[in-house]
Amino acid sequence: MNSLIDFILHIDKHLFEIVQQYQSWTYGILFLIVFAETGLIVTPFLPGDSLLFAAGTLAGAGQLNPVVLIGLLFIAAFMGDQTNYFVGNYFGPKVFDMNIRFLKKEYLMQTHEFYEKHGGKTVIIARFMPIIRTFAPFVAGVGSMTYKKFITFSILGNLLWINLFVWLGFLFGNLDFVKKNFSLFTLGIIGLSLLPMVIGVIRSKVTNFSIFRTLGLVFGLFSLFGLFLGMIPLFGWVNWLNIPFAILSLILSLISNSKGGIILSVISILLGVFRLFLGGGIL
Repeated sequence: MNSLIDFILHIDKHLFEIVQQYQSWTYGILFLIVFAETGLIVTPFLPGDSLLFAAGTLAGAGQLNPVVLIGLLFIAAFMGDQTNYFVGNYFGPKVFDMNIRFLKKEYLMQTHEFYEKHGGKTVIIARFMPIIRTFAPFVAGVGSMTYKKFITFSILGNLLWINLFVWLGFLFGNLDFVKKNFSLFTLGIIGLSLLPMVIGVIRSKVTNFSIFRTLGLVFGLFSLFGLFLGMIPLFGWVNWLNIPFAILSLILSLISNSKGGIILSVISILLGVFRLFLGGGIL
């Protein structure tokens, strides 16, 4: 487990070492990881979004061909979806009543409930959600969706997922402040991927959202004010808090469905990132 955590947190370094050691075989290794994370319900813990971002970063540095990379990873994710779908189709609805040691029933039920709420869009939405994306094709095959409908959403979801994270890595992964803090960005990507699930769980258990709405606005205003306060040398330490507080504001505003808080926090995050681009941040 420690080795897996280290691989995920320092995925840029490990992937660079893989490229240096295996060269063209790197494409095959990435193919297998993406296929397994998508197509095998026993490996939902493998890196997904962060792996794509790191691979895109290496492509931006000229270590990998972005067109070949995107093409192969799309095929891997697509094949994983189809494999998982047909395995679920083979078991059928009886799988919900079975006790299979390596199959966590709560994940199946969460994914099934997700289908009940979002329908066919689940295949696309799940692509951006760790764990759920591994079980979504399986549950679709169990009986949540016809194959004709599933394959359409699968193609669209995989195209969006692969291209988004690979090109984000390609364009931004080699910027100095990203390279110096790659582990933090990796954690950020994982956190953002898990955010919809966390928000969903909280919203299902909370009835009074007023405190979340108020705190969301307070943190958003503090972050926005801190962006300008941090320009004063005496208050330079405030730069540490700008983006974290803006992200916290966004989470609280999403939970309470506060449109004003969401807009305020997004503006704060964008301004904070813009300052980093200009070299005004301390990261």
